[in-house]
Amino acid sequence: GNLIWNAVMWMVQDRNKTIWLGMGDGGLERFLPETETFEHNYYQPGQKGFLSSYTVKHIAEDKKGNLWVATDSGINVVDIMSRKLSYLRHDKKNAGSLPHDNVNSLFLDNMNRMWVGTQIGLGFYDFKTKKFIDVTKQCKVGENGVLGITSDLNNNLWLITAKGITRFNTVTNKWKTYDVTDGLQSNEFSANSILHTDDGYILCAGAKGINYFLPEHLRENLTVPGVVITNFLLRNQPLRSNKVISEITEVKLDYNHYFFTIEFAALDFTNVGKNKYRYRLEGFNNEWVDLGHKRQVTFVNLDPGEYLFRVAGSNNDGTWNEEGAILKITITPPFWQTTWFYILCGIAIIAGIYAFIKFRERKLNREKAVLEEKVNVRTVELREEKEKVEGANKEIRDSINYAQKIQNAIMPTEEDFKKTLPNSFILFKPKDIVSGDFYWISHLPEGTVLYATADCTGHGVPGGFMSMLGTSFLNEIVNEKNITDPAKVLGILREKVIAALKQTGSAGENKDGMDITLVKLDLKNKKLVYAGANNPIWIQRKGETGMVELKPDKQPIGYYVNQTEFTNQTVPLQKGDCVFSFTDGFADQFGGPRGKKFKYSSLEKTLLELDKNNFSRASEKMNAILEEWKTWAQNGESKGYEQTDDVCVIGVMI
Repeated sequence: GNLIWNAVMWMVQDRNKTIWLGMGDGGLERFLPETETFEHNYYQPGQKGFLSSYTVKHIAEDKKGNLWVATDSGINVVDIMSRKLSYLRHDKKNAGSLPHDNVNSLFLDNMNRMWVGTQIGLGFYDFKTKKFIDVTKQCKVGENGVLGITSDLNNNLWLITAKGITRFNTVTNKWKTYDVTDGLQSNEFSANSILHTDDGYILCAGAKGINYFLPEHLRENLTVPGVVITNFLLRNQPLRSNKVISEITEVKLDYNHYFFTIEFAALDFTNVGKNKYRYRLEGFNNEWVDLGHKRQVTFVNLDPGEYLFRVAGSNNDGTWNEEGAILKITITPPFWQTTWFYILCGIAIIAGIYAFIKFRERKLNREKAVLEEKVNVRTVELREEKEKVEGANKEIRDSINYAQKIQNAIMPTEEDFKKTLPNSFILFKPKDIVSGDFYWISHLPEGTVLYATADCTGHGVPGGFMSMLGTSFLNEIVNEKNITDPAKVLGILREKVIAALKQTGSAGENKDGMDITLVKLDLKNKKLVYAGANNPIWIQRKGETGMVELKPDKQPIGYYVNQTEFTNQTVPLQKGDCVFSFTDGFADQFGGPRGKKFKYSSLEKTLLELDKNNFSRASEKMNAILEEWKTWAQNGESKGYEQTDDVCVIGVMI
């Protein structure tokens, strides 16, 4: 006979080479190859000896050769030899029964445990005790439901759900969920669309494509993040202080400051949306309070006294800084409950009697004192306003200086370049304290190095944020995901920048992004691979007086209407060749006798004339030329110009 129903949900071949088909609304069918027909004796639900439901979602075979058939009404176990069925169903009164009747997937692991993914979570059947064990509390995917199960070479379970992919270690009960922020094409996956291949890859099909990966290549982030307090708000207004909030160790509040908020952050930027926090306020509650991903906590109506606020934070992979940040908070009592207030009241009574006696005598003096008091009050008000302005300026300056420390910490140093490229120089001159230009390097195996020269939109603090974002993404793409092809790296970097800035091309949205040069040098084989977004590179061949220009793709790292795939350009090198990459800051600097731009032609000439015998000191020469151009003097009159933009020039001699 033909298929009784066309919707085949699952197909499996048992150890006897028999093919079984699970139908979406037609039960279980067996294919008979000798007659090329189908036998459908197992599809009548509701009758003894038949399936418990028409809808078959998955089929698995246990070690005895029995078929386990998952349906929306429990599990049906088919004894192939006797053709008899037994049923496994959920029973509220039996803790060892099937956790839920709506079963989506089945998987038999190496320890002879039959794992079941249900509508509400995960469990397994123990063949020794003949009981189900529900592990949903250990692997918290119950709210999502488990749509498919497989395992890797280390016997970790991999689960697909409606909200991503989850890895579950059945020995330690540790689990981690990956979503689109970790690189998934989508958080939604199709039922039982997960496969562990013979070469170790795991493939998962979802709403927007397929993800595949080697589980052993996924590395946990074990870096313990720093934790800092970033803001202290009194009645939704920032705390007034001459110090940066992260440097304050103690705060004293009046009794009427009954409403305040503390904000904090874990200094790990791998995936800040997955950083977690917990706090406790010693003197009020001594137990840790989990905040999840929330970065602030508010307190209301605390009694006068001393408190110690502690906050701990973790990175995206759950590595915690248990020491965290600490802030001592002292709340003073109201003045009418203090000893000095009673003393003041007594003094006030005596002073009032004395003032009454001397009233006539002091009338004129009081009028004079009133006028002087008004002058003094106004003077104090002006001084306070001045202190506010000075304090605000210092807070801004300190914040920018702190941002510079963070930027310098994540950017490589010139010594990092010279480890692999000893005959190189870097001229890096931010226009402001923090820079929108940045450079980056990654030392790859077998004498290969990948480095970048980038110019982000803007300069100062906005450009600095973009540069730190670019550096973080490059580290993730190259150092974590091991992608080293320059064109592919730029393509992924563009996707991450567009996603991070939520760019869609809508009118009026930000056009932030970056222009970048990415160079891969194979020092062993003397070969260069280049890809660029709006920024070219120049190559000076040994002994030649001109430059060879490798032109970039005319598109930025960011949203672009006519964007295309980035392309690689491969060039052979020889010893003595010089490779130059740069941003537009040097060429666009105003100066000289006419106050014009330096221009790229002058920059090319300057680079060609560098002393190749002292190449690693070339940054000093380049800096001197730039300063001379800026501070041009004519007829004894200085015509100095401010720096126009951030400057970054990198030279490498092979």
